Amino acid sequence: MRKLVIAVVLVVWLVQAAAAGTLLKPHWRSKSLLEPIALIMAFDTASQSWYPFGTGVLCDIDSTFPDIYLITNRHIYVNKDSLKISFPNFRHSEGRIFAVEAFATFHKNTTKALMPEDADSDFVAIPIARPHDSLSINPITEEKTIRHNDLEYGEQVLFFGYPNYADYGLYGNVWNLPICRDGSVAFFATQDVYFAGSKFLIPGMYLIDGVSLGGNSGGPVFIRRAYVSETSDGKLTVSYDMRLAGIICKHYPIIKPHTIPLSKIPAVIELVDSTRLADSSLVLQLLSEDYTFTYEENSDLAVVISIDMIIDYVKEQVDKQRIGLVEE
Repeated sequence: MRKLVIAVVLVVWLVQAAAAGTLLKPHWRSKSLLEPIALIMAFDTASQSWYPFGTGVLCDIDSTFPDIYLITNRHIYVNKDSLKISFPNFRHSEGRIFAVEAFATFHKNTTKALMPEDADSDFVAIPIARPHDSLSINPITEEKTIRHNDLEYGEQVLFFGYPNYADYGLYGNVWNLPICRDGSVAFFATQDVYFAGSKFLIPGMYLIDGVSLGGNSGGPVFIRRAYVSETSDGKLTVSYDMRLAGIICKHYPIIKPHTIPLSKIPAVIELVDSTRLADSSLVLQLLSEDYTFTYEENSDLAVVISIDMIIDYVKEQVDKQRIGLVEE
């Protein structure tokens, strides 16, 4: 009988705990880390709908500035007339914790973005009016960032984003939370780095050993460090601090040549729609010589733009606006 009573009490407690959200709360201990991470969507004219396109992070660069900024990649912004952002907004409702979307749409003709003229600096800072206190939005302040000169080789990083989000089946109306991956600091660009005949890295960029996919662009990269402190009674405690170190820009590719020997070409042609390619010069080429082409692989090295490079640029531009050197 006693065991039955204990079992009933336990079941009642579990039901009440679930209703109150106490079983869900541990999952949201990092909500202050997730809240500034934005899902960026672009508009598809064919389907007349918005679709996941990239990632961004909200930053409060200076408390004296009238705006906070959505930091993302230049290549996400330049070719789109408008963008829509959605970020996790954690609320309590009837004792439960859940995430809901908060949307904002930005049009180029009404939003003055800060963006270097040099396309090699692949970032943009989109000003956003400071949100009302009723919105649970906590942009990352400069105090929670770290300069790239303070990073170390091999240091562990966490990076967040929405890679191929819809393809993963993770895009919905409520639970739009970013995916977290990890890696390590792999390389620092101390001078311009050229790849395949063009400039690929500039000082202020670095590489992390981590897989970045389409949609990760603009996603924040964090450094997680342990700090040891001593309490008043002489005990040592360890705490962890997350610092924003930059945003994902792209992945570092591997370009490889590949040759199909002439002896293998008939087998290749059998796999091709002969009607569609009957008059193609490609078929004639395949029939007369070995066919060589190149293909690209992901090296599993992601390119990161340091956050201090972005912050320094935004501060410089805002200072110029204040003294009237550039147009508002």
